[in-house]
Amino acid sequence: MMPVVTYERETHGVIDRFVGHKLSFPECTAALDAALARLVPKLNGGHLASLRALMLANSEAVTREIERRGPIERNSKLPSPATPPGAVGFGEPGNGKPSAQLTNRALPA
Repeated sequence: MMPVVTYERETHGVIDRFVGHKLSFPECTAALDAALARLVPKLNGGHLASLRALMLANSEAVTREIERRGPIERNSKLPSPATPPGAVGFGEPGNGKPSAQLTNRALPA
């Protein structure tokens, strides 16, 4: 069997698992990269045009799925990022003045 045909079968399986939510985006990318790494040693110059077209189609399929899924929602189990102590631009709530923590001195009342 031609190496590009084998690669095509394998990558379609990877994309199908990604679309079916059985793989995350990083897992999908890693699986596509691994399939390409297995293919490269078997390639000759005559395979490049068909490989390029297939890689473009794979990229478009993954991109469409990412767009379909919409924005990534933050995992609600993770804590919100805290404002680091002494961060510039964060003052006392509501008064528009820098916090005492930023100035290292008490603010007038």
